[in-house]
Amino acid sequence: MSPKRKEKSRNAMLTAARKLFWKYGIRKVTVEDICREAGVSKMTFYRFFGNKIELAGLMLTEIYENALADYNKIMQSDLPFPEKIRQTIVLKHQGSMDVSEEFLNDIHHSEEPVLKHLMTKYSGISRKTVRDDFTKAQQEGWIRKDLKIDFLMYMMDSIGERMFDEKLKAMFGNTHDLVMGLTNFFFYGIGTADKPLNQ
Repeated sequence: MSPKRKEKSRNAMLTAARKLFWKYGIRKVTVEDICREAGVSKMTFYRFFGNKIELAGLMLTEIYENALADYNKIMQSDLPFPEKIRQTIVLKHQGSMDVSEEFLNDIHHSEEPVLKHLMTKYSGISRKTVRDDFTKAQQEGWIRKDLKIDFLMYMMDSIGERMFDEKLKAMFGNTHDLVMGLTNFFFYGIGTADKPLNQ
C-alpha cells in the first residue's frame, strides 16, 4: 500500500469512527461498523489499529488537541475578556453539536485504561489552562476580586457533573442544549446585563 493510500485509509477510518462514536457511543460501535462506514476491510483496519479503543484514543487525542489549540488562540488574542468568553462558548457550542448521550457516558465513565488516561491527562491540562486564564482575567479586573478562583473552578466541575443528572436532562431536548444551558448559566447567571449566546 502506497503512503498516500495509507493516509487516505487512516483518515477514512478516523472520520468513520468519529461519525459513529458521536452518534452511538463507543461501546455499541463495532470494528465491522467502522470498516463498513470507511469503506475498508478488517485486514486494513488491523494494519493500523489493534482494536477500536486504540482508534478511539487516537480520535479523542486529535479532538482534545484541536480544541485546546482553538481555545488558546481565542484566549491569547487581544479581545476583551467577555468577548473571549463568548467565543469559547461558541466553540463549546460547535464542539457539542450532534454528540450523543451514549458517547458522553462512554467517555466520562469508561473503565478502559487508554480512555481513562486520556480523560485524566486532558482534564488536567484544560483545568490548569482555564485556571491560569481566570487568574489573569481577575488580575486585569474582568472577574470580581472577591471571587476565589478555586471556587470558580469547583463550580465549573460541579456544573460539568450536572450533564448526567437525569432530572436536568429531562428539562432539555438533547445533550447539546443541556451543555449550552449549563455553560450559559455559569458565565452569565440569571441576569440580563450580558446577552447569552443564541442557541
